[in-house]
Amino acid sequence: MKVSSGKALADSLARLRGHKEGATIRALAIRCMNLAKYCCTVESADHSLSHFALNLPLYTHFTSPIRRYADLVVHRVLKCALEIEGMVNKAIRDGIPEDKISITPKDIPSGQLLLHESEVTDVAVHCNERKDAARKCSEKSTELYYCLYLQSLLEQHKADGGVSHIEKHRATLTKIADKSFQIFLPTIGCERELFHNNGQKDQLWIGTILTKAKEGLMYVQWQEGLYQEVSILDGWDVNVFLKPGDKLDFVTELQPPSKLMTEAEVKATVGDDFFTQHFLA
Repeated sequence: MKVSSGKALADSLARLRGHKEGATIRALAIRCMNLAKYCCTVESADHSLSHFALNLPLYTHFTSPIRRYADLVVHRVLKCALEIEGMVNKAIRDGIPEDKISITPKDIPSGQLLLHESEVTDVAVHCNERKDAARKCSEKSTELYYCLYLQSLLEQHKADGGVSHIEKHRATLTKIADKSFQIFLPTIGCERELFHNNGQKDQLWIGTILTKAKEGLMYVQWQEGLYQEVSILDGWDVNVFLKPGDKLDFVTELQPPSKLMTEAEVKATVGDDFFTQHFLA
């Protein structure tokens, strides 16, 4: 992975197409970037006007104004700027020195479209809020429609005399925290937060006990005396099924790997004190 510039990163991600963890690495790379935010250029001291991924020093939206209000604001500003440019050029042709040319918003045909910098800042803040809400809505929509998909399969399975329906997927570890960790399900396109020691939250996995992270690693105890060492981008086979109840949600059940570590092997890696504190406490 090369991250010296936006282009270098984009090229690195492009080379991962087809890699078994390509979708996960791409999701991690995007998550590590600062979310793009709209701002007024007078705030440039506090906000970068560049676009890292596109490797551009200056960037603004300029697509069809029917798509985003921010684009409409840009179109209006550009319309006024072109009108001002035309008025300045005409004045120069008429022999008026450039330093003597004075143009007010009332002189511009589209001057009513001009916004004060404070108004542009307010518009930027509002657009950022709406964009963030839309992103969250999109993420929740992915999970909702997957739940509806599971629900339809479950109903079909029951109609055929079955009791439950389980989907099998691959999950990749993307984040380790003190009391939880996150997995990414590339075939579904969403992340799930799971809690150590089977937590008290709704989203549980079954039959595992998890220690807190140590140096980017965590250790899962699948049964007495048998453990798994896991680091970022390691993964599990998982069973996914619809969570019982009125609220549409799904459960992600991690499955143990074929090869596990013994207690002696874990102690040799983390030390007796850490093992005693987190597994035997």
